[in-house]
Amino acid sequence: MEHLADAQARLWAELDPALPVPAAPSDPPVTARLPDGTPVRCGVYRARYDADTVQSLWMPRVVWEATPLLGDTGEAGMAAALEGLRRWFDTDVAAEESRDADTSVELYWPSRDVDVAPALFRHGFVPTSVLAVRAPGAASGAGSHDVTVRRATLSDLDELVALQDVELRYSLRVIGGTMRDNAAELITTSMRRSVYFSGRVLLAESGGVAVGAADCGVARAAEGTWIQHRLPAGQWGYIGTLSVLPEARGTGVGSALVDAAHRMLDADTERGTFLFYDLANPLSTVFWPRKGYRPLWTKWVCKPAALLR
Repeated sequence: MEHLADAQARLWAELDPALPVPAAPSDPPVTARLPDGTPVRCGVYRARYDADTVQSLWMPRVVWEATPLLGDTGEAGMAAALEGLRRWFDTDVAAEESRDADTSVELYWPSRDVDVAPALFRHGFVPTSVLAVRAPGAASGAGSHDVTVRRATLSDLDELVALQDVELRYSLRVIGGTMRDNAAELITTSMRRSVYFSGRVLLAESGGVAVGAADCGVARAAEGTWIQHRLPAGQWGYIGTLSVLPEARGTGVGSALVDAAHRMLDADTERGTFLFYDLANPLSTVFWPRKGYRPLWTKWVCKPAALLR
């Protein structure tokens, strides 16, 4: 496995110097071989998002996250790893669980490594979102002069929840997700925590009316953190969600919020900022590149039933 890891690390460093060292597959990894006998591996980790977790608003209840380790075998290696993953699902996962509609298989792969894409498509995976990064201090254009942006307080909670609800409903249409019955409760709890503990939630107002919000924070990429294998080590800022009322979109509200977020986060971090956006969102795919972001990782998703066909 050391040979695979070293070869993959070298390839990724050539493709994109912003990529961290590849993650080792979780034990026990799925092992497969190319026609010439070359081995590849694929770790599999099951994550559950119960009804009382805020992640369940955006994610299926069960997510199987695959971590291929291919070395420099490219498309052929990915095809072999996914075929091994298919056999593993077929033999080791209960049929009723693998075919549950509220279950998905996901894997993150460097966005610039397009050579493996044909193998992913053939096995039922589609690209759904990207983790995008922006260098610290990168210029991002100018926002509207007709909007005021300030840090939100707990007295703004009702407005923040309403804005988050609008964003959630729009995003679920884009990704084909399920609106949870307890969404309002989860959003309220999440926003209260963000305002109280992070203090980096921004509210945009026009004429004294709340028209947008940005839920921001800081995270350290270090051993044991959820971004350990996604970003180079160090302190990063992130924009979790950007919400703008439909009638205010296209007026510069989002741009003003993001410019303010960058000023705030660049002062507190050393590496830059990151965020996730959906590839099917016609607003995000135009807006975020203009703000200095570029894809680092692409998330590929399929239903287990598609993988098993």
